[in-house]
This record gives sequence, C-alpha cells and structure tokens, in this order.
Amino acid sequence: MLESLIHSNPLLTLGLPYLLRNYICPASGRLAAASGNYLHRVFNTSGKQGRQQNARVGMMDLTSELSKAMEVIGAGNDAHRVHMMNSVYSDDMTFWHPALTVAGKQDLLGVARLWTFLFKDLEVLTRRVVPSYSEDVMLIDLERRFRPRLYPFFFPPIVLWIHVIVHLVGTQAPHGGKLISRHEEHIMWEESLLMRNLGPLSPIFHDYFRPFMGKLFSTLGNLIYHFLVWLDLPKEKKLE
Repeated sequence: MLESLIHSNPLLTLGLPYLLRNYICPASGRLAAASGNYLHRVFNTSGKQGRQQNARVGMMDLTSELSKAMEVIGAGNDAHRVHMMNSVYSDDMTFWHPALTVAGKQDLLGVARLWTFLFKDLEVLTRRVVPSYSEDVMLIDLERRFRPRLYPFFFPPIVLWIHVIVHLVGTQAPHGGKLISRHEEHIMWEESLLMRNLGPLSPIFHDYFRPFMGKLFSTLGNLIYHFLVWLDLPKEKKLE
C-alpha cells in the first residue's frame, strides 16, 4: 500500500512520483552505492575480492540458481557476493527499490555493502520462485531478517517480506543460460510489520484480529446486500 501510494498517485502526493522516478531515487542510489563501496575500501582488512569473470554461461536451473543468488547477494560475504553478481547479472543491469534505483553491478554491489555495514545478523530465505510462461520474468518471494548495528541483542530480528521481480536475458555463450537484466524489489511493509514485527502482538493480530475482521466484514456485507434486496421488493412484499 505504501509503495503504490507514493509511486503511483501523483494527485494525492503532489507530484512526488515524478520527482522520485527522475531525481530522488537515482540520487539515493548513487549515494548509497558510493557510500557502500567507500566503506568497503576503508574497512575491508581481509583484502579478499570476488573473482571477475569474462565468459559467463548464465543460469541454467533458474529456480535453484535464482534462490541461491538472492540469498548470497543479500546475506553472503563480500567475495561470494561479487562472484555471484558477476555470474547472474548482465553488464547493463538495473536495480529498482522503492527508495532508490541504480544502474550497473558495481553500484548494486555498493548498495549491498552499505546494507551489510548498517545491519547485522543478516538472513535471506527464499519462500518460492514462480516463472512466467516464457521464463523471461520470474517472481521470487523472499523473507529478509536483520538487526540494526545498535539494536539491543535481546530484541528479535526485523523481518521484511519482499516480492522480487527479475527480468532475464540470454547470454552470448553457446548453449548459455539466463542473466538478470532488471531486478525489482517490492517490499510488503504493512504486512511484514503486522505479521512479524509487533512482538507478542503479531500472533494476536494473526490468530484473533484478522479472523474477527473477516467475520465482521462478511456479516456487514451480507446485511447490506439483504437490505438492498429488501428495498427493491414491491411494497406489498415488504409488508408480508
């Protein structure tokens, strides 16, 4: 709801979608990428870097390889992340997020590095991978868990549910597989908050409040329907 409100309702948000699409999100992406890559250069004491690849075969088993890629890129160490990005993304790839957009693997790597600098206990779980008929577009449902660096240790991790949409292109290699040309992340802010991030209130919301609201809306809907049907009855029928 939050994403559609901000990005798709120019009248309600006074032209904010245009500013986000053309100025704010690209600037946020460049800032996040530059910050992440700079922090990596400053604090990377291991000196390990991911291996660059010249010839890439691409992904052959899309379901399992996309699942692994999302988990490594979101929560793996830097060397594995660089290697995975070089394996699954095209050179001209783009990344879209409600708060930022980036173009190119190096900028996406910087954004991922900034994320790992700001948060700890990172974990990414793939819930499902759904192909389109042509396998040129795939939907991936992720559960991302993390804690801010200054988060109290006794607090449970924050959970985000994310719809990832990837657009795929073929490689130039003979009998090659697929590479990601566009990566979109659509975050289910409200659902994640209510279902996973309210502590003991989340089970109460799930087990009691949602069924109650379902019964309430169902009852009201049926009452309104029967009342409207009654209004349409002839006068003599109403008096029976």
